[in-house]
Amino acid sequence: MECGKIDEVCACKSTIFEIENIFIVDMKGATGAGGIEVYDAEQECESLLLRNPDHTPVRLVAFEENAFVVRRGYFAKQCECVVHPETALENSWMLFIEMKYAQNEYNVERDEWHKKAVEQIRSTVNFLKQKGAISFEKKLNAIVSFPKLSAFSSWLTQYIQNELEPDNIIARCTNTAMVIDSQILILA
Repeated sequence: MECGKIDEVCACKSTIFEIENIFIVDMKGATGAGGIEVYDAEQECESLLLRNPDHTPVRLVAFEENAFVVRRGYFAKQCECVVHPETALENSWMLFIEMKYAQNEYNVERDEWHKKAVEQIRSTVNFLKQKGAISFEKKLNAIVSFPKLSAFSSWLTQYIQNELEPDNIIARCTNTAMVIDSQILILA
């Protein structure tokens, strides 16, 4: 995988972090305005926490709104961002993140946010594969995060896992993950 290739096929902002705790906030979801913001400490806005105890250098690629141009005026659906080791190799992990700021699980089910999240991750992965930014054989990881929820029902987690598994994506419904090194990522 060529890290720079993602930058070449879509509108995005790429930043490298070497910190212990990476708090990721979708400001648009949390406050109604803005994009992905990253902090080294917990903020007022609920966030996803990517623990990085050994300070492994990781690259966070935040996708701008309508980043994936299919053709003029038409855009593919997309997730918030992708995170991977700075020196990504073919056997390195790659984590796609979609965040939904539902107030409770009833809203998740009623508004079908879980289905929308899966569709956004799948669309992002397919777009990047078709553009040659990701190998079709690469095993990927994904998190569907609901930062306002502290626990998830088994049906929600099972739905996300079952839907993305055929796409060679290991997926979890969680608000936390841990970087062990450039080859090992734990989805809590």
